[in-house]
Amino acid sequence: MSLFKNLWVEKYRPTNLDDIILPDDVKDKFRTFQKEGKIPHLLLVGPSGRGKTTLAKIIAKELVESSYLYINASDDNGIDTVRGKIRSFVEEASPFDKSHKTVILDEGDRLSPEAQDGLRNLIESFQHNARFIITANNGNAIRDALKSRCHVVDNFALPKKQCLVRVKHILDSEKIEYDVENILKIFDDCLPDFRKVVEALNISSSTGKLIYKKESTDVGKLANVVQQSLANKSITVEVVRELLIKKQDIFESYEDFFNLVHTVFYESKTALKDKRKVTILIADFNENIKFVKDVELSAYALLIKIKAVLFPETLK
Repeated sequence: MSLFKNLWVEKYRPTNLDDIILPDDVKDKFRTFQKEGKIPHLLLVGPSGRGKTTLAKIIAKELVESSYLYINASDDNGIDTVRGKIRSFVEEASPFDKSHKTVILDEGDRLSPEAQDGLRNLIESFQHNARFIITANNGNAIRDALKSRCHVVDNFALPKKQCLVRVKHILDSEKIEYDVENILKIFDDCLPDFRKVVEALNISSSTGKLIYKKESTDVGKLANVVQQSLANKSITVEVVRELLIKKQDIFESYEDFFNLVHTVFYESKTALKDKRKVTILIADFNENIKFVKDVELSAYALLIKIKAVLFPETLK
């Protein structure tokens, strides 16, 4: 079973401006950029789950049609990243770019003060051939000198009508039976975080019919607790294992549950290299699960392996 097979958050991630959920005036602004074939430096500010990162990639690939460099500033947030990876990228000319090269700095509010100062200098030095798109949950963490060089977009309110259209599209595509009342219950519990909406849809549609109870999102909460516990050095694997055994009644299979844990890991502040290692471990677990006799034992072994990735000394 593919790791992403049942993860609707990935499967239905928007790939163009028409699909992404944004206020009409914000969409119109980006359509204007698209017609002009160029963009200003951008600072996209808003809470998580609103589509900032997806929008940044759509801008680079669809609106500007340029090669782009993606940096997750929660992993690479120091001045060396600015002087090394980013500077090398913007300095190198590409004959395939129709417009400016684009640098996407995701979670830019995690950049160190020195990195922000260095980035400001790069923006000034390479104005002629590069554009920078910075996303941030906390706009106040971006220095004024850097913010003043960007066009700030901070209206990421999600129109409920657009959300409903998108949700119906997902459910129809998956051939799920549903009624609007259940969808609206999910909206009440999960909006304005649309990512949580899609996760709740995914979890609540396992039978082929959308049956939403607030308790059904407990599996998502459990995945968050497991991820946070594994990422906490002071919490042992045995504690996490006991938690899973006690809560096993709220998830249907270890396979689907660890897929959800994987999603939580990728949304966490875990270092990218460790996220990739965790991905391989969970994919191997899913691939081999049908051959094992004791699934609980294999799940325990997976917990140990993930903990060892994050804290190698725990195996000593």
